[in-house]
Amino acid sequence: MKTIQFLASVNRECQNKHAVVLKLFVTIAIALVTPSTFAGSASWKTHPASNDWNTASNWTPETVPDGIDDVATFGSSNVTDVFMSSFVDVGGITFNPGADAYNINVQLLFTGVGIVNNSGIRQEITTAQAFGFAQASSAGSEVTYTVKELAECDFHDQSTAGSASFISNGSVSGDIGGAIVFFDRSSAADSIILNSLPQGGTDGGETVFEGNSSAGDSTVTIESLAVVEFFDNSTAANADLTNDGGTIYFEGNSEGGMAQFHLLHGGVLNVSGHSAAPLVLGSLDGDGVVTISSPELGIGSNGMDTIFSGLIEEGSGGKSAVISKVGTGTLTLTGANTYTGG
Repeated sequence: MKTIQFLASVNRECQNKHAVVLKLFVTIAIALVTPSTFAGSASWKTHPASNDWNTASNWTPETVPDGIDDVATFGSSNVTDVFMSSFVDVGGITFNPGADAYNINVQLLFTGVGIVNNSGIRQEITTAQAFGFAQASSAGSEVTYTVKELAECDFHDQSTAGSASFISNGSVSGDIGGAIVFFDRSSAADSIILNSLPQGGTDGGETVFEGNSSAGDSTVTIESLAVVEFFDNSTAANADLTNDGGTIYFEGNSEGGMAQFHLLHGGVLNVSGHSAAPLVLGSLDGDGVVTISSPELGIGSNGMDTIFSGLIEEGSGGKSAVISKVGTGTLTLTGANTYTGG
């Protein structure tokens, strides 16, 4: 069995009064250990003794699914709030037809198929710790994942968010919000992602794209104090991003693809840290703020007609930026912009 342990360090960096960036540097350390005599594929009992995943007597056969090839199967049960008392790595979780609605509080890594939901109803996965997908595993469909404050959900290799729903919860305690991080060539696929700010919150949730990861065809919402970041060679692809008072960052050689960007209620699109020329966005609309510096920002690759009534301003460094209209369609700018480039 491979035991996979998440080692995360978090560095918070204040950029300005409008945005706080959470930068995550996450490493997966993989160690080979002696296979557990209690590991194996199993089905959750109809009448388990407790709600602890790591108790063998709750499964049939009486073994804990805790191996890279193991599959945990759930059907009808009188115990549907399940928690993991220690870290687990499994090949997958399957919800059978007719299964009850479960809420599983996890600390695990998928290393196989991921989640297969055949129950016909929505299932709930919650994490207050480390949780992730590796290899080519999938988050599945009709599943809602909630990533609590200080917690993290990671996608590695060519894993995918499928068509699941994700909520990265903000914080009300002064700590950092939850984070969803895509590494390598992983993809947000057709998922729905909400980076939330709870009532009275002090920090919003975050979604990060690193390496060659992709936002795919996802639908992403960024609430106030929440953040979405594109680093390295990642791409926004064909995503639909609604920034409702939060901040979107493009840095490194990341790409805007043909994604739609809706900036509402002062939502910020900050591309001043981008190093490749030009950065091209699919479309831009709304009343928020675009912060740019050299080099060029192109808008319009998806051919849509849009109106942007917000502010386009220059970032720090005193560099003049150029705005270019690309593609078909019409971009109408109605705000009093302050950038000094062409």
